[in-house]
Amino acid sequence: MTPPNCNATHPATNWDSTAFDEVMSDFYSAVCGPGAADGACERSVVQQLSTMPSWLFVDGYDYTKLPADPWNTPDPFDVYTAGSALKDPSCAEMARYFARLAGWYTAGGFHDECGHWHASGLRYRWYGLSILNEDEHHLQPDGGPAYTTCYDAVRAAVAKVNPQIVPAGPEWAVPAVDVLGYFLNASNHADGAPPPLVTYHWASSHDAATAETFFTAWDGALKNKIDPIGALVDPARTQLGLNEFIPFVKDYFDCNGVPADVCSEAADVYSGWMDPRFAQGDPDLQHAKGIGINRTTVSWNAAASLFAYAFGTLAERGYLFVGQDQLIGGTWPDNEPAVSMLDWQSGEPNAKYWVTQLLAAGVGSKAAKRLSPSNTSDPSALYALAFTATAPPHARSLLLVNKRQAPATATLTGVTGGEASCVEVGAGLSEPGFAPTVVKRLSSAGVLAMGGFATCVVSSLQLDGGVEQDVV
Repeated sequence: MTPPNCNATHPATNWDSTAFDEVMSDFYSAVCGPGAADGACERSVVQQLSTMPSWLFVDGYDYTKLPADPWNTPDPFDVYTAGSALKDPSCAEMARYFARLAGWYTAGGFHDECGHWHASGLRYRWYGLSILNEDEHHLQPDGGPAYTTCYDAVRAAVAKVNPQIVPAGPEWAVPAVDVLGYFLNASNHADGAPPPLVTYHWASSHDAATAETFFTAWDGALKNKIDPIGALVDPARTQLGLNEFIPFVKDYFDCNGVPADVCSEAADVYSGWMDPRFAQGDPDLQHAKGIGINRTTVSWNAAASLFAYAFGTLAERGYLFVGQDQLIGGTWPDNEPAVSMLDWQSGEPNAKYWVTQLLAAGVGSKAAKRLSPSNTSDPSALYALAFTATAPPHARSLLLVNKRQAPATATLTGVTGGEASCVEVGAGLSEPGFAPTVVKRLSSAGVLAMGGFATCVVSSLQLDGGVEQDVV
């Protein structure tokens, strides 16, 4: 957070990643397994490095005013994004900082600005590195050129440290197709090559009363944004990913015990939560002094099933991955409570968490698969997509999504039994958005009863003829 202070004979002493090292250790141990720090990983990780140190900017925030508690934030929350011009317009200084981060976490350490080695011993495996986030500094010239300059500089610097890392960008929020086209154009890049992995963000916001329109909003995005972007890409040279899929839950908040004037600001899902009053001034949200999560709304279920629907429709279009936004959220001093997968006061997971886990375990592995879109009698209400592993024994599974708040019945032709893992709005539940995954049996007629906004992964089916297979 402070500028390098090394010289020819003395290594830099400004680097202190203790707090972030703890976060990275927890994350990679959970995602990759016990050997994560030595480079073992059961899954693929695209690491994002976004907000850069203020000292890189001509008019950046005064870092000496940062809170002493590293888990707290400046006031106001977003003041740290000050600065619209880099001290080094070539972006080389920022690129070297990126390379130090990549070196520290993936290559055992880094050389500081004066060439001294700093050892970490960490060799986390990053499939990709997501470069910056949503153009938060609006560097000029905006609309592509400035970002592309920085992307190229970071790409080159990180490659010297760890050439296996795939650079990802531009991480813009719902980008205009023509602006994204600038970044995709190989002639605008220093090496004359198109970016290997293009990633961006999408968002929509709804509440319990409008929850079903989450799906129509996504259908509109597929037609007006996703497919036009896909038309710009040469799939032989560039892959696509949607790094932040952001369904804002507008009725995310429970204002019990919170002053009315504070609660009235909660409806602003984009920035209202930045006010310290939302946590009654206590940065430790586990003390539960401020606004809590709404545990009674079905909006969490709708947002969860929408993610499954997007996962399937993007898989059909050849996307490499889609990222659920976001695991940890909350009111000040945290980030974006309207998209959280956890109760920020108790840590309990909601439907978004359970669906993400269900997809990762059931159909979201990095193993190669063949996709088979499946017909349904009412596509506006029920979505189906079959997955078949390309390697023996060619295990298959079926993703089903109920886009309606009302329960639904799915009948699988030619099936006489089987098992489904579902996240859904169960009958009579007072907190439907916090119900964990349930396992159901299909009837002898191949019928599966699905709750409202259900996401189900079906496997181990009994087919006509009495042969039991892990197929659909």
